[in-house]
Amino acid sequence: MARLEDEQWLKLLVSPSSSGAYVDGHVDGQDSLHQLLETYFASTHSTFSVRYSLSEHTDSKELFLPGLNRKHILWQQTAGDVKVPFDGTPFTTCGTTVLHCQHGPKRHKSVAQSTSQAVQCSKKRGCLAVIKYVRVLRFPEFTIDKSSTLSRYAEKSLRGKSVDGVLKDVTSSQRGLDLASERFYIRLPLVDAHDGHLSSTLGQAAARRTQRVHPDLIAKIHEFVSAGIRDAREIRKLLSLEVKTKHCFGDVKPSLFDRAYYPSLKDIRSSIYAASKLLCLSQLDQLTKSWNPATSKGEEARTPEYPV
Repeated sequence: MARLEDEQWLKLLVSPSSSGAYVDGHVDGQDSLHQLLETYFASTHSTFSVRYSLSEHTDSKELFLPGLNRKHILWQQTAGDVKVPFDGTPFTTCGTTVLHCQHGPKRHKSVAQSTSQAVQCSKKRGCLAVIKYVRVLRFPEFTIDKSSTLSRYAEKSLRGKSVDGVLKDVTSSQRGLDLASERFYIRLPLVDAHDGHLSSTLGQAAARRTQRVHPDLIAKIHEFVSAGIRDAREIRKLLSLEVKTKHCFGDVKPSLFDRAYYPSLKDIRSSIYAASKLLCLSQLDQLTKSWNPATSKGEEARTPEYPV
């Protein structure tokens, strides 16, 4: 088993720190967050799904920054599982996203299951491993000196002036959008955080068998089908090029045995069938909307004449 220090996803975290069965750290920007999660899922052979997200309505800076007021400007956040330490830079939080392990607890209790339903296998094993990250907009131009030599009064005065500057410049026109930088503080579970199911190297084989095709690759298959490409082997070559250009980050590459990135021909054919069916229904819907019963037989629509 590889050491924690050798994990590729850990090298992408800035200022990582271990806290029990979890690792805390941060990354800057959406692209870095996407790269971190992709590498983490590929390295740990785990699958997580979004349980809830409170940042969907504030994804755009244009919508969020004009509504800032003094109580929204923070210097640190100590509440909750994901901490934001004090580094002298004011910031505002834009929401929290929580992802649960696919083997987590059952959320919906069934009512009077039949015998056939009761014997069906379920992925739910009561695993409590979660991924949490907080989206933060920082204002580095208004950073203050965090030196311990400052008196409490001097530090309070500096913070007040910095907040006034944020409210004056950030909430006005395009200048505020340029001053705000995006950062994600994230908390990732280690192998020990998982419970009740196979994980890491012990569950690699099982994870590969049940791994779903990556959503980006499914979208690509739909594009190929729409363009008239329906040969599974040809699409597999095109998907391999897509993975090399979009999902390989330097030395961090998905395993050739990971079916999420290198799906089997059976997986590709299933996706081709689903894409073909969806395309057929879309074309049928367009024909239905454009069909006119009055002109369906080549005759012009006529206004009926009634005798007076």
